[in-house]
Amino acid sequence: LKVAEVKLLDHAKKYVAAGVSLDSLKITSYDTPILRSVIGWKQRDRLPLMVDLNEKDDELLVHAVHVESTATANNASTTSNTSNNKIAQTPLVLLHGYMNASAYFYRNLLGLTRFYRSIYSLDLLGWGLSSRPDFNQLKDTSVESSEEFFVESLEAWRIQNKIDKMILAGHSMGGYLSVAYCEKYPQNVERLILLSPVGVNDKNSQNFKDREARINSSYRSWAMFGIFRAAFVSTTPAAVLRAMPESRAYNLALGYVQRRLPEIEGVDEQTAVSNYLFQSNTLPGSGEYALSRILESTVTARRPLQFRIPKLEVPNVSFLYGSHDWMDISGGTTTQALCRTAGDAAPKIQVHVVNEAGHLLMLQNWRAVNAGLILCGGGEISDEERKELTTLDATAGNDADDDDGVATPEGGTAA
Repeated sequence: LKVAEVKLLDHAKKYVAAGVSLDSLKITSYDTPILRSVIGWKQRDRLPLMVDLNEKDDELLVHAVHVESTATANNASTTSNTSNNKIAQTPLVLLHGYMNASAYFYRNLLGLTRFYRSIYSLDLLGWGLSSRPDFNQLKDTSVESSEEFFVESLEAWRIQNKIDKMILAGHSMGGYLSVAYCEKYPQNVERLILLSPVGVNDKNSQNFKDREARINSSYRSWAMFGIFRAAFVSTTPAAVLRAMPESRAYNLALGYVQRRLPEIEGVDEQTAVSNYLFQSNTLPGSGEYALSRILESTVTARRPLQFRIPKLEVPNVSFLYGSHDWMDISGGTTTQALCRTAGDAAPKIQVHVVNEAGHLLMLQNWRAVNAGLILCGGGEISDEERKELTTLDATAGNDADDDDGVATPEGGTAA
């Protein structure tokens, strides 16, 4: 997996922003030790699974990729209301989604340095090159304990890295966990950016009702979804992958990348992404087992974010979705409406749709996602970049392109 990460980070060098020199960028891959005791466990006599033989019994490791622009560090002024010639001094911290890891942002890391002086992309505890402790040894199986596993390890990492405040951005499950972190530690987050987050809507959304109606419309779809629900609570996708012969598992990962990410055209880059996906999901399972504790088999959250975000003490929260995202875009606009109803104490919500992208938007349209991350982080982008983003508003009634197979605020579903 370490070799696979190095290869992806080598590909990252192709995605530097115009006018930024590679010589001005410092890329570091490193591990931060945190105390195992920051998380509530059943007992102390069962040691965590290790990915690093140097890991101590009372410690866990959180892996990260850090990109720092030495040019902007020396020359930029500090500001929150950033204009074209200003650079954000607050670091950007990126959290990956389910079955992903830090280098999944390889197309974004270097390009974002035109605005962000310092960018961290983490392997969440239990994933990637971070430690993989036995998830079944948590003190209980509650949603709260599962969230605590990630929230407290992120907080311990922040303290160890002496980061006072951060702009926190999470993709999919990483977005969900970012909200959980902000609930407990809002003072550490300047802005929150959610990239196609899972778990926003409750079961009253029109999207959910339409999906349930389609499932129940035929015996075949009802039976297939019944099998999925049974598997959801008893195993994980990565566990299925690990049970396969190695060659078959790798070919499955390669086929997934070829089908889902045609935007990755080069064979070398496609192979690097496939190998990274394969390697990171065939190591012993850990964080992946949070899935059925946080989400129901309907892929709705047990504690939906639309009711939690309005209570956050973070002033600015932004959503970025893909134009053909399988996540329900109405989650963003519904949350926006709930925040407005809650009054001035609730966060200010922005919702943007990235053109020509789906759920893996940071890989599918990296330029537009970078522009969105800069805009939502308080920076300015060009008029051309703004054309790649569609801004939604819960009260204005404007929406994403409403073509067949495209997710819309009204609850349409991705093809």
